[in-house]
Amino acid sequence: MSDLLYIHCQSCGERLTQRRNPYCQSCNLRLAYQAMPFLLGALLLGGFPLLQPIVVDVAPVSRHLVRGYDDENALFWE
Repeated sequence: MSDLLYIHCQSCGERLTQRRNPYCQSCNLRLAYQAMPFLLGALLLGGFPLLQPIVVDVAPVSRHLVRGYDDENALFWE
């Protein structure tokens, strides 16, 4: 797997001291503060559908509608 090393900040272009992060510390903090209202709004308003339980409505199936291998219509003769 490749190991990415960043020389300059992706946002401001400043030379990085920590080469593993694409943003300098001040830009990383600024981006986190910019994303915070969206994340909090999604959490409070239910914007993450994967965190909500999945409700499945299962209707009872009548026995005369169920067909299987013994059904005359499902048998194939060669």
